Amino acid sequence: MADPDSSQIHMPAPTAGRSTGRHLVDELIYCPVCNYNLTGVLSGRCPECGSYFHREALFAAQRASDITLIPWDDPDPMPLLSRLSQTLRVSLFDPRRFAFAFSVVPQRTRAVQFAGLVLILTWPALAAPVGVGWLLAARMPRSVMLARLGDILGIGLIASFLLTVFTGLMIPLFAGVLYVLCTHYDGQPHFKPWLSISAYATAHFLLAPVSLPLMFVFTLFSGGEALLAYGAAMSVVILGCGLLAVFTLRGVISLRTAPGPGPRLAVVLLFLLCLGLGFFGTGLAMYVASEVWYAM
Repeated sequence: MADPDSSQIHMPAPTAGRSTGRHLVDELIYCPVCNYNLTGVLSGRCPECGSYFHREALFAAQRASDITLIPWDDPDPMPLLSRLSQTLRVSLFDPRRFAFAFSVVPQRTRAVQFAGLVLILTWPALAAPVGVGWLLAARMPRSVMLARLGDILGIGLIASFLLTVFTGLMIPLFAGVLYVLCTHYDGQPHFKPWLSISAYATAHFLLAPVSLPLMFVFTLFSGGEALLAYGAAMSVVILGCGLLAVFTLRGVISLRTAPGPGPRLAVVLLFLLCLGLGFFGTGLAMYVASEVWYAM
């Protein structure tokens, strides 16, 4: 697994069972699940994790492409929209493939570039329900607390921007938790690989527009108080998107680290971070946005 700056980290492979009479290329075959050195293993089953493999196919795949399974990191030329759509499909809807993409070394990654693009797209994704709330409030009796419809758009857009910033801050927070509690399979802690993995996992926040039906329901039950409905919808949806990201990261954790209290605690802390972002982060964003808007 490589750092986000595309440099490679060559993990030291276990030396047990290494024979001196074999070809060097044979030494480079690793289990796609646990990265165990499969030198001399002819049974078709990894002695470390018990996974089955086809030796010739595994050797050909690792020699040809270094098992680069995230489309965004594919070295072959590809249109930007196609690369983005394929990467989002893996990151959002295929947690198994996502986990396996980060279980084999070596691999190059451009996660920082991807995360920047995702955050640019996250702002309109989080802001989309604001327009729905504005339209619904315009067709309802005006709220006692909100006299001007313009406030809905202004405060909502500022709040969605702040939530996007908070989402970006979750990437290094996730990586920090994983760095401290999830020692890599080579026995050493590594921060940058976890940063890359966390950057790809936060693509789940692009699913925020699924809050549109919630926005509609909350606005109706709040009597047209669109900002209250927006805050409630964002709390629920951001928590849901965060939990999906944690579920994806949990799959990578199970492949990259040995079972133990550390990985389990990491999953719990990631869940608590998502809970904080969903409720405390949304409330803080709404409060700051209101103060900024009325001060303008």
